[in-house]
Amino acid sequence: MSRSRPWRRHVAISAALVAFAAVWVRCAWVCDDAYITFRTIDNFVHGYGLRYNVAERVQAFTHPLWLFVVTAGYVVTREPYYTSLAISLACTLAALGLLAWCVARPAWVAVGAIAILATSKAFVDFSSSGLENPLTHLLLVWFVLAYRRMLDGRGGPLAVGLSAGLLSLNRFDAVLLALPALIVAGAKSPRRVGIIAAGFIPLAAWLAFSLAYYGTPLPNTAYAKLAAGVDRGFLLSHGLTYLVDALRYDAVTPLATAMALLIGFARPSRRITPLCAGAGLYVAYVVWVGGDFMSGRFLAAPLLLA
Repeated sequence: MSRSRPWRRHVAISAALVAFAAVWVRCAWVCDDAYITFRTIDNFVHGYGLRYNVAERVQAFTHPLWLFVVTAGYVVTREPYYTSLAISLACTLAALGLLAWCVARPAWVAVGAIAILATSKAFVDFSSSGLENPLTHLLLVWFVLAYRRMLDGRGGPLAVGLSAGLLSLNRFDAVLLALPALIVAGAKSPRRVGIIAAGFIPLAAWLAFSLAYYGTPLPNTAYAKLAAGVDRGFLLSHGLTYLVDALRYDAVTPLATAMALLIGFARPSRRITPLCAGAGLYVAYVVWVGGDFMSGRFLAAPLLLA
């Protein structure tokens, strides 16, 4: 009987992944914003530099790491649409597989987690779309695994720092998802802080390059949105509307996230509570900046983390 359990676990998880893949294929799409990245990639591959318009050095994309990953595929295929979808599916299944086999140990927990994610409109919709979400999900699961392995004494802080650093390079504000756990990971150990910081070298290198090449460290869109002079009360109102919209059209995502956060904070532990705090912090940030015009886009990662 004991020998059959691992076999049953693998079959159950594999079946859940196949079912999720079927849902993914049914809902896959590419949004118009992705073509900002695709055009930049095309210009880059043809020798015009990392630019949306050939004559202007403007960082129009918001996800450097995702851009380079898609570029690698585009160099081979010379086609962005199906290339980005294939990379998105690979990242998503890798993230769910890592979650199911390495993070959520009991089979029923793993299958249940995949089922919740499969019924989350936000997670399914933005596991394709041509945007950076699938890679964010993969790096986030890697970060959780590295963080827990470090706490258990089975891994070092470098993996924690590198996964968080690449997560931030993939989308700068995604560092908020990892921030509380990073603080706990480096607490009371200056040496560990230094090792974790080394994982952010790729991010630092990109910021230095961006400052030299574009004249600003952050994407143009960040300055356009965050320094627009819009009243904070107005932004908060729109941020709350973003959550209400999710509750109305995608109840699974906000309710499952809220339930997980309540459970995580009700039973404090170094393994769970900092991760829940990261999910909560990111949702608060999304509300603070006024949400987004893409419903649910910035709620998928907090759901996965919670």
